[in-house]
Amino acid sequence: MTQLDALLSVASDATAGMADAYIAGLLDAGDIATFKAFTANQLALNNIVVVN
Repeated sequence: MTQLDALLSVASDATAGMADAYIAGLLDAGDIATFKAFTANQLALNNIVVVN
């Protein structure tokens, strides 16, 4: 769980404030690629089921 939380934090920090800018069309191609990559990573991490 600690590692999962750390990875989610990295993804969240990397995309902080980018969602609104993406929706508004204010990101350049590089920022869009970064945003999409970290967001896809964040979604994949959120789909991990932790079994004790």
